[in-house]
Amino acid sequence: MQNKSGFTTRSNAGAILALCAMLLLPVSTALAGKNGSHPMRFDRLTLDQGLSQSNILSILQDSQGYMWFGTENGLNRYNGYAFEHFKRERGNPDTLSSDFIFDVAEDAEGNLWIATNGGGLAMLDHE
Repeated sequence: MQNKSGFTTRSNAGAILALCAMLLLPVSTALAGKNGSHPMRFDRLTLDQGLSQSNILSILQDSQGYMWFGTENGLNRYNGYAFEHFKRERGNPDTLSSDFIFDVAEDAEGNLWIATNGGGLAMLDHE
């Protein structure tokens, strides 16, 4: 049915059915999720677990499943059990040029690109 303004309107019965469907959808989705999915679990990673600093500036999960955390005190890789730290080593050009990591990204080949504050961009070869 078309009203005077030119917009098409539904009959009252159709509008009521559409409203009921919108109201029941969140309830049915919640019930399906409750029975068909695993409960969410959160773990807290702190200095006690080996994180180099508590100020996290960037987080990335790479294609191999490792979690990478950019901090003001280096790059941290977490394998689900322990941390490995990557930091600047003075005089070694094959390490980070700054410990202040503000972004981490992964390219299509699996290489990590690490943006540092004052040290430019570094690439960690996945091999």
